[in-house]
Amino acid sequence: MSRLNSVVGIALMALGLLFADAAAAIEPRNISVEGRAEVDAENDGRARDLAFHSATVAASMRVARSFLSPSVFLAEEERIREFFKEAASSFILTYRVDGPLRRYRSREDPEKSEVRVKLTVTVDAAQVREALRELKLLQDRSDRPSLVFQLRRAPGMTGGAASLAGLENLLGQRFQQAEFVVIEPALQPANLDGLGAIELAQRIGADIGIELQVDWRPAAISDRVSGGTAELVARARRARDGSEVAKVQLEAPGYHADPDEAFARAIEAIQDQLAQNLVFQLERNWQVLGHEDRAIRLQLANVTGWGQVSEVQRTLQNVLGAERADVVELQSLSALLLVSAPLSAGALQERLAGASYEGFSLESMGISDQGIVLRVEPDPVLPEPNAPALEP
Repeated sequence: MSRLNSVVGIALMALGLLFADAAAAIEPRNISVEGRAEVDAENDGRARDLAFHSATVAASMRVARSFLSPSVFLAEEERIREFFKEAASSFILTYRVDGPLRRYRSREDPEKSEVRVKLTVTVDAAQVREALRELKLLQDRSDRPSLVFQLRRAPGMTGGAASLAGLENLLGQRFQQAEFVVIEPALQPANLDGLGAIELAQRIGADIGIELQVDWRPAAISDRVSGGTAELVARARRARDGSEVAKVQLEAPGYHADPDEAFARAIEAIQDQLAQNLVFQLERNWQVLGHEDRAIRLQLANVTGWGQVSEVQRTLQNVLGAERADVVELQSLSALLLVSAPLSAGALQERLAGASYEGFSLESMGISDQGIVLRVEPDPVLPEPNAPALEP
């Protein structure tokens, strides 16, 4: 396919998307990306088209990243990319070529050359969201509450560290698959040791605090067999008022020659049921409790231009579904926005910090009674490779 045919094809595709379904909600988002394709004997005639396609995949991946928590995106990045290699072109509404299309020496192999193209692409974020739902990474639900959970051992209990770590990982995965936003330990302030789950949720801005109490009651079986009964008690409470949202209590026996393996078997017998029951109760009860609207104060620090503020506004409205994202105060190096969104303060903080922006990123500075504080960090300017450009 020639370059002209490629351009015409994408333009016709964009027109078809715009007029195919007037009732469909389109969520346009502008992304600047670079597409690259290595040139060899087999693809010399279509390297340009491959570079264009590479750019559409890169733009779609950046939008997908804004919908997912950082841990889920990292775990599923390759699966998403493979899916987008086939589907990304259908997400593109329009594009603009920023600069000439030229050949350069390959960054990976100086003996080879590659085609690079810089594009500003308008991606339909709504279609990207639907693709993530098709991949079972998002559920068709507008409520996205955030939560933090703590695992505590009963007094005097020792051992079983590996099994408890596995239990924590399993719960985190199940909550994220159900589209609850799990506040990662790295995002929790270091000075909150000793707080209960509900107090921790209140301090960091999560919707729900879950405390998981683990106990192991050993039983004397014989000289060669160890055993006992594991008990898991999980209580989830709404951070705003302490209302109980879910409660699960399960126990199971386990036996083995090795005491740690006996405990592991008991935990494995009930951890899936624990996760399933917790998610089920939280989903049903949050449908009722999660619709009380509160405006969230969002403070942007280290702001150096209006473009940064307006791009955060667009992300809030076009990607995160905010009904309101009003700038109520603008000062030197700072801006204050009032946000009404279907996300808690904790969830909003994580989604904004994980989103992609042109020329900058957002770093979380914490959550307080006054709202969220995010710092604008300009992206470093990467020098161009020293290798000379080759003419097409």
